[in-house]
Amino acid sequence: MATSQISNLVAIIGHRVADTRVRRRMKTISDSEITQRARTAGANNLPTHDAQIPCPHEQKIAATASDNLDGIGSHIAGHVQGCRQAIDALAFADVCAPLQTAERELAKAKGCAQEQLMNAEVELVKDMRTEEVFKRENNLARPAEYPPAGRKAAVLMMAVGLELLINTFMLMDFSRGGIKEASILGLAIAGINVCMGYSLGSIFGRNRRHVDERKRAWGTRMVWAGGALLVAWNLLVAHFRICMALDPAIAFVAAGPHFLASPLNIFGSFEAIVLFFVGSLSAAGVAYAADKHLDDPYPGYGIVARRKVAAREKVKTLRQGARAGIHGIVDDAIADIQDNLDAIITNSARAIYTVSIADHCIAVMVPTATQIVRNYTRQLRLFRHVNAETRTTPVPEYFSDYEPIAHQQAFLQYENQLEELRREIRVGGKNTKAAVAAGVERLRAIEAETIDAVLGVPIGARPQLPE
Repeated sequence: MATSQISNLVAIIGHRVADTRVRRRMKTISDSEITQRARTAGANNLPTHDAQIPCPHEQKIAATASDNLDGIGSHIAGHVQGCRQAIDALAFADVCAPLQTAERELAKAKGCAQEQLMNAEVELVKDMRTEEVFKRENNLARPAEYPPAGRKAAVLMMAVGLELLINTFMLMDFSRGGIKEASILGLAIAGINVCMGYSLGSIFGRNRRHVDERKRAWGTRMVWAGGALLVAWNLLVAHFRICMALDPAIAFVAAGPHFLASPLNIFGSFEAIVLFFVGSLSAAGVAYAADKHLDDPYPGYGIVARRKVAAREKVKTLRQGARAGIHGIVDDAIADIQDNLDAIITNSARAIYTVSIADHCIAVMVPTATQIVRNYTRQLRLFRHVNAETRTTPVPEYFSDYEPIAHQQAFLQYENQLEELRREIRVGGKNTKAAVAAGVERLRAIEAETIDAVLGVPIGARPQLPE
């Protein structure tokens, strides 16, 4: 507010200085000069008694007055032109330009969202049908049961971590590389145990519940075979620990023959017993968790169900994103329109202020112009009176005619122009606000239509899938 007031004050001072300069630049002819010229012309009986047009001295008086009036008129015309430029700068027609841009963006967003949703919903419908077929073929009437995402990884990492600590502690006494080598060996042993246990439970253990009898038998046999392999592996690890105590340099080479010579001969070493039982229990625990708790107990059911859930979440995310994107386009457009409207309101106030300054200029200059016209008539009378007294011949007939200079019409024209500019500002502002309201309402309607076209179709109704 303070800045605007200061700007207005500076503008007022500037315009008043300009008005003063116009008045100071006006030409004048003194009465004494007119009197002298009238006597000189009268002594020579000029103008002649039959002259039809004013003499050069009279013309100079008229020209001086006309020049001064033209200067005032040009000065006022400059003010009016400045008002015209200020109104042209309002750009009423550009206020609603963001509406057209938003409509194009909405049409583009609609097509893109429909295509993405159609593809995602096609995949969802396929996955839903796949789950239905899977349940029907495997006699499943219940929903899939599986833990939240991340629990499986947490269980496996915890199993690896616990066994790693124990393995490292059991191996580091006779490790040539110290705790670093013991940690690497412990991590490798723990990783193999966890991987074998998880495979045993998730692949073979679950098949023991399969509806197909052959797969159930195959799963049972593989569980026993896998269990035996796990026991053998951990016995080999125990023998490796015994060989490390004998000679760490050949422990890798000697562990195999030592195991084959006497597989169960591990009870003479406490560390070997701990490694065997910890490894076996870790693998068995992971196998049990993978079989019962880390996924649906029925083989393959969890994968099918998770695929459907992931497809549904993708559709949900796309729908939310489409809605947010459509709202964002409309909200941004309305914000831009409001910014344009605010700018027009501010600039309209400035334009009205510019018109008021022009009004003030006319109000100041009209008395000056009237005085110029009066002075012209007075000096013309003075010239003719002195000339008539001095001459010896009759005066010309036109001496009795004092045709005034028409200046009122010019000032009236400027006042009419300023009134027209005021009306243009009022009408333009009113029409612009109405256009903005109608445009925003139309944009909201298009927004609702777009959302309905994109999100109003039930899932599964949009895709055209083969039966």
